[in-house]
Amino acid sequence: MLCWGAQLDDLSNAPAGNYLAVDAGWSSVCEINRNGSLSCRGDDTWGRVSEAPTGTYTQVSVGYGHACAVARNGALECWGLNDQLQAQAPEGTFSQVAAGRTHTCGLTVTGGGEIECWGRKDQNPNDDFDPPPPGNGWIAITAGAYHTCALHNLGEARCWNWDATGADDEDEGTEQPDPEALPIGFVEIEAGEQHTCGVSHDGEIICWGLEANEALGQREEGQRDAPEGTDWLDISAGFDHSCGVRTDGSVMCWGGNRYGQATPP
Repeated sequence: MLCWGAQLDDLSNAPAGNYLAVDAGWSSVCEINRNGSLSCRGDDTWGRVSEAPTGTYTQVSVGYGHACAVARNGALECWGLNDQLQAQAPEGTFSQVAAGRTHTCGLTVTGGGEIECWGRKDQNPNDDFDPPPPGNGWIAITAGAYHTCALHNLGEARCWNWDATGADDEDEGTEQPDPEALPIGFVEIEAGEQHTCGVSHDGEIICWGLEANEALGQREEGQRDAPEGTDWLDISAGFDHSCGVRTDGSVMCWGGNRYGQATPP
């Protein structure tokens, strides 16, 4: 495992060993070891994410002071900050989980890929948080600060809640996709702080949302779009930067680079 960027709490110094998965949140990182156990590290100011639960897990998602993981039996385990009930994991069997700032969403196995969310809406039922899209068949889910996106098995990407499509960014002249359903088939989707990127069926990277001046790739040469090409395999989005993996295994990052987070080794 390789890490780069800010040296906050030594997060950029990856521990030795072999890992099955890793996820980086606001100021914490969690890894799933080869035996399925969890190890987490970072700043516990907002919530004690470093106190990972015991057990064996298949996926982990780190938010803003809390984290959630899917156990091998499909049960959810959440820990850390719980002021908005974002770490109040529901019962049931899940295939994936995505932790945001004050909310968390998961994909149920028993519901055939239905989306279930909890957190901020539980304590603020009258706020402007929208419910997730109905139905089953959802195969991937990802959470930004206050928005969430999901990928359907038909390739449809759907985003909802605060600035999910960057509507408030219109004054900056950024063209945004339809807020209900993005008209492009995706194979991968990833939400950052206030932006989202996806890999299309054609292998292109398409990004939308706020922070367009950095997270969406407006670099010194004035480019606002994500990198060109049709050989992209995977995507990851952070606070104000994004990184993509090409089919040859090479990594390219763009956006904010104050701490070197967009300069891969």
